[in-house]
Order: sequence, then C-alpha cells, then structure tokens
Amino acid sequence: MIIYMEQMLGERILLTVYGLWGRNLVKRYSLEPDSGVLQEIPLQYISNASEKPMRILGKMENALLAIFEEQAHTIENIDPDGLPAQNLTFTHRAGLIREEDFLGGMPNYQEIQPLEP
Repeated sequence: MIIYMEQMLGERILLTVYGLWGRNLVKRYSLEPDSGVLQEIPLQYISNASEKPMRILGKMENALLAIFEEQAHTIENIDPDGLPAQNLTFTHRAGLIREEDFLGGMPNYQEIQPLEP
C-alpha cells in the first residue's frame, strides 16, 4: 500500500491511497488532523479501463479546478521512418467544483470549455 499526501484543502489533508484494493484501484480521502476523522471522497472517473480519483489541477478560494472525464482515442500518423503508426491520445473534460460538493461526493461540475487553437 502507498499513501500520498496531495495537498491541504482548508484544514483537511487530501490523501491518495494506492494498492490496498488491487493494482488499478486508487482511492482518495480527506483527513481532519485535529479530530482524526478520515472521510472517503468518492468522485472518480474511468481512464484506460481503470477508476481514478478526480484529478485536481488547481485550487481557488472555495472551488477546485479538476479533470472529471477522460477518453482514450487511437490516432493514426506516420512515424519519422515513414511507416504508419497508431498512438493512444486522451481528451479531457475539466470544470470547477465547489469544495463542499467535492468533499460530499457530489459531481456538480461547472464545465470549462477549452480554447480553440
């Protein structure tokens, strides 16, 4: 089992736990250091046939910027040697979620559309 301390969320510590439930299952918890209360945060998404905790990209005063969906796609291109090749690429959906919704396991995202190049 591997435990990572991700970041502070107010007075809570976010922890990510690998390995206890199997090789591909990862869970996230919040820990209140003063009381010792440990709470599972159930928000997950599927990526490459594995469940993963919602990926936090940034933090604002009362909200988090997060990846909440990821889809794999195979694209075809030409390698430098001139032979056809297939590569796996991912597209993501990102949004803001209030801390209360995140901690409560409510997938109440305000989606952010990416800028077009």
